[in-house]
Amino acid sequence: MPVGKLGTLAQAVPREVPGAKVEPLVLDLADLASVKRAADAVLASGRPLDVLINNAAVMPGRERQTTSDGFELAFGTNQLGHFALVGQLLPALLSAPDARVVTVSAGAPRSPLDTSDLNSDKRYRGGMSTYMATKYAAAVYAQELARRLAGTSVKSITVHPGVAATGVQRHNPLIGILAKYVFAPVTSTPAQAARPAIYAATHPTLANGALIGPGGLLGIKGEPRLDKPSAGLTDEASAAQLWETSQRLTGIHYSIPK
Repeated sequence: MPVGKLGTLAQAVPREVPGAKVEPLVLDLADLASVKRAADAVLASGRPLDVLINNAAVMPGRERQTTSDGFELAFGTNQLGHFALVGQLLPALLSAPDARVVTVSAGAPRSPLDTSDLNSDKRYRGGMSTYMATKYAAAVYAQELARRLAGTSVKSITVHPGVAATGVQRHNPLIGILAKYVFAPVTSTPAQAARPAIYAATHPTLANGALIGPGGLLGIKGEPRLDKPSAGLTDEASAAQLWETSQRLTGIHYSIPK
């Protein structure tokens, strides 16, 4: 998010929610050094962290691009950036009485995650294919995080927001046009697509490992509801491989109390 837009939003929130206090924090998930600076700033405050929503994402274009650290752009941002951020913010999350990490996915295929080429080193498909693969990886990570956090005060919740036309399609004009004009009658607005994440962050009785999605036809739009994770989403073998790869590439090791 551009710094200017971030400042504008920070000023708008207190006008809509009287008494709200907003502290903007610049964070580039495509740059592990930026992730560390942001995490260090949060930890330096000494305050517990009640909710962390992993919502940022990029949909790449036709040509393979890389992050500041040399990872494929979508995998580096959508999965590795969030993996590094959560790992470094764990002390603040664990110090809260009932913290939640909400990870926003983009659907939940039934087959296990393909971990043979997570960073698109051998083959780069680009566009929607790479976007969906990396967002699915994020969902598999969220489910594995839930298993590892079991017994702690932190819950990991996975979210599928439905289908909406947002800025994420800007590098793929055709997809953006189809989403905005052709499929608009059956898709969500960005505000509607945010509901599952808000529900996951605030509903008092959700269990660790829960999956929340829109309850309408085909899971495209509708009121948030509790869904059943597919076998592919909860496949522990692919999740373990994803975790090991994310850990090796980022150098981040989670410290979770047993």
